Amino acid sequence: MTITSYAKQFEDIILWNVFKDIKNGFYVDVGAADPEINSVTKLFYDNGWTGVNVEPSYQFFYKYLETRTNDINLNIALGNEEFQKIEFYEILDTDISTTDKKQAEQYKNIFSHKIISKTLKEVCTENNINQIDFLKINSNGSDLKIIEGHNFNIIRPIVILINSKNTDEQKQEIDNILKSHNYELVLQSGNNLFYLANEHKLLATKFVDPIYFIEDIRITEKHKLTENLAKKINQYEDDINDLSFVLKQVINITKKKILNLIESIVENTKYLVIKSGLLVKRNLRLLKSVISNKKSKPVSSETLIHHDKEPQVTSQKVSKQIFIDVSEFSRVDHKTGIQRLVRNILNYILNNPIEGYKVEPVYGKFKKGYFYARNFTNDFLNLPKKENLVDEAIKYNAGDIFLGLDYSIYYVLNNKKYLKKMHASGVKVYFNINDFLPIKMPQYFPMGVKVLFQKWLELISEMDGVVCISNAVANDFYEWKQKNIKRDANPFKISWYHLGANINANIDTQNNLSADEKEVINVIKSKRTFLMVSTLEPRKGHEQTLLAFEKLWDEGLDVNLVIVGKEGWKVSQLINRIKNHKELGKRLFWLKQVSDDYLNELYKNSSCLLVASEGEGFGLPVIEAQLHNIPVLARDLMVFREVSQGNTFYFKDSQSPDVIFFAVRGWLNLEKSNRITSSNNCKVLTWDESAKYLLQEISI
Repeated sequence: MTITSYAKQFEDIILWNVFKDIKNGFYVDVGAADPEINSVTKLFYDNGWTGVNVEPSYQFFYKYLETRTNDINLNIALGNEEFQKIEFYEILDTDISTTDKKQAEQYKNIFSHKIISKTLKEVCTENNINQIDFLKINSNGSDLKIIEGHNFNIIRPIVILINSKNTDEQKQEIDNILKSHNYELVLQSGNNLFYLANEHKLLATKFVDPIYFIEDIRITEKHKLTENLAKKINQYEDDINDLSFVLKQVINITKKKILNLIESIVENTKYLVIKSGLLVKRNLRLLKSVISNKKSKPVSSETLIHHDKEPQVTSQKVSKQIFIDVSEFSRVDHKTGIQRLVRNILNYILNNPIEGYKVEPVYGKFKKGYFYARNFTNDFLNLPKKENLVDEAIKYNAGDIFLGLDYSIYYVLNNKKYLKKMHASGVKVYFNINDFLPIKMPQYFPMGVKVLFQKWLELISEMDGVVCISNAVANDFYEWKQKNIKRDANPFKISWYHLGANINANIDTQNNLSADEKEVINVIKSKRTFLMVSTLEPRKGHEQTLLAFEKLWDEGLDVNLVIVGKEGWKVSQLINRIKNHKELGKRLFWLKQVSDDYLNELYKNSSCLLVASEGEGFGLPVIEAQLHNIPVLARDLMVFREVSQGNTFYFKDSQSPDVIFFAVRGWLNLEKSNRITSSNNCKVLTWDESAKYLLQEISI
């Protein structure tokens, strides 16, 4: 039987010889790289196996989403510590990216960004993995940490393949720890170390170097060996054809080099003679001037020797500025999630002085550049009114920082030349990105928004970097930039952070409510209530949810649906439907604008947060719900899985109302059987902590 090999050193063939009799096996591939080229698991996937592919590199991860639909694909790193954010260094166009900074510095084209790191034990628990046939590790520097992060007493892979280059010292440490867990090294082939669990020692005889059955192996056309052989064959052919020509040219080239060398020596000698004569004449004139007591400035020996040296430039040290763009927020607070971010981040930065920097909120004017938002800042900080407070044009210097915190595409694009000039003058320019929805879901936005957003992305790609509000958004930006922006030599930083939440679930805020608000809270308490918190927009899934609840009510389920959020765009028909609904005020509630105290009580007294949005950059209500220890029922989006800290139940990403209908019914059944767990231990950032992470990402 002929087998197709994809792995660089036939590791897949060695493993296939061990596991070929097992159907529907399971693998875990850490540092999976490309899903086909040099892949250890492609052979097994094609033969009915499934598994987990852990790949922190953007350039490879998206390929797994497209080609390994039966696998669990994770865009994270693994280590020996539980959930954390670490720096990851991608060496572009290679499969040798790493979390090891020293190792990364050996290469060019490095792109660094923050990524989530977990332990292998966490991955197994979160994905209900009970058995691993083989574990492959290729982390380019973190193999030992990955091994330390797993509990081999609970889940024991039959085979462990260490697939990366390690020093002799690292190999010894890996060997020691695996032997302590009752694993033995059974084969070393190339850079690969194959360890076998002692309880499966009878399989040791199946570990055979592939050279012994090479006749049964077919190498894929994309295999590195095939590529290298083809290159060498072409190279040899070219060398043979060119050999005679090269030999004929050698003598002529050598002659020319000798003649050029002689001419160069002659010219340099002439130049030195002339230069020396000029210097002598110049210094004699200066000495003569001093001796004759002419009125001239004293001449030092430094002047005599280096008279034609460039003068040194000095600059007075001034305090650096951080310009925070609040172009939209300073004009009007729309009370959206984006402006909640701006308000809270700005509040922390203004109230916590940053050593060496002066923080200046600024706003843009139509093609006039940016101005200090002095009057706005005075009001924002609730300071006494000041007369003659002028919002003058900003003055910037090299070393200052401009942070586009607000979502103000209009003012950014209309000040394109100004921003480019500022950047060219040495100001570090960064932009905050909240989502990629106008690119991914243009049908849900007003006409022209996608074009403007595209132009905005093109402009900010010329600056110093972006800070995204989630890893998912950072992935979107990276993928877009790879496809749309030509690579240049200037470093560009793509990083991310998570938003915070300051709602205090433990404070009793009911006494701050009006009589009407208290009445709504009492209705919510009386029965199971599903809460939706978001502006009403087409992508938010309100219409789909309302159709699902109408079906639930028709079937006799007595539950509430509470919608909190103002009217957005393209939802006039939905608004009319809600306003004229027979259940409005009974089991359907639409609260356009609520205070923080009212929202706090709504969270505390609801049974479950329902998140039906088809696209988000973060999903702040998910975090706020978990602060209040209420479960979440959410559409199965990657970003929700990223930000959720537990106690979240997911439904299929489909526009059918039946999906939400069955999800709500299923959730109610789980609650009835006491299978809804608590989220008391969730790790949620405060807004102050979120602001600190943001400042770290722009090197402050």
